[in-house]
Amino acid sequence: MSNITDPQMWDFDDLNFTGMPPADEDYSPCMLETETLNKYVVIIAYALVFLLSLLGNSLVMLVILYSRVGRSVTDVYLLNLAIVHATRTLTQKRHLVKFVCLGCWGLSMNLSLPFFLFRQAYHPNNSSPVCYEVLGNDTAKWRMVLRILPHTFGFIVPLFVMLFCYGFTLRTLFKAHMGQKHRAMRVIFAVVLIFLLCWLPYNLVLLADTLMRTQVIQESCERRNNIGRALDATEILGFLHSCLNPIIYAFIGQNFRHGFLKILAMHGLVSKEFLARHRVTSYTSSSVNVSSNL
Repeated sequence: MSNITDPQMWDFDDLNFTGMPPADEDYSPCMLETETLNKYVVIIAYALVFLLSLLGNSLVMLVILYSRVGRSVTDVYLLNLAIVHATRTLTQKRHLVKFVCLGCWGLSMNLSLPFFLFRQAYHPNNSSPVCYEVLGNDTAKWRMVLRILPHTFGFIVPLFVMLFCYGFTLRTLFKAHMGQKHRAMRVIFAVVLIFLLCWLPYNLVLLADTLMRTQVIQESCERRNNIGRALDATEILGFLHSCLNPIIYAFIGQNFRHGFLKILAMHGLVSKEFLARHRVTSYTSSSVNVSSNL
């Protein structure tokens, strides 16, 4: 049974089986080669991504919470983005901020409910326990639905929202006469580009895996192992996006940098003279701050 390391590989329609995969070793069509990778490389990578994300997003929340005076609509979105990376809307009116943030949180929680309600631990013989969603007689169909949801709400919808909102922002910047216009445009292009670089590979591999499971493309042991390794690697790349968000959305903005230095000055970590020099340098270099326009 050591061969069976991922219950997701089972085709329940062909086997006419709706529970856990059978414990007989003969049922495993091929040896999966991703167990060593999952045990060591993936765990270490996830730990590093988690620590970097926790540090970066904690700094974002700290600066925004300290800057209660003059907090903008964008700051409220950034605070929620730092807690969980939801779709970032830039052009909403101030009175809609709370509803948009609550809506994103509610949608995320509802999409996560099936994994919490129906997940069970499966303990195969001579192998590590694995988690598995048991959804009754329609397990195969529901698992396919749960496979499509990340495509839709985790990549396609956020991408279209980003393109729509940033498109309006770019149109405004093209019409504006500001010293930092080109820098603001570079920031917008960087946001979209990094989102695509981080999440497009994973979604393409996930699509290939879905096509293989639905027999649209032929399944083989070599293809299964290649897709398994690619899923592990590209998923790490996708999670890395949460580490880059604080840099893209916050650290590039002059207001955020000044707020961060102000917190350091309050605790005696930098001098007030250095803080004053930074403020003069930042606010005399341009007539409009980039972060206030993003």
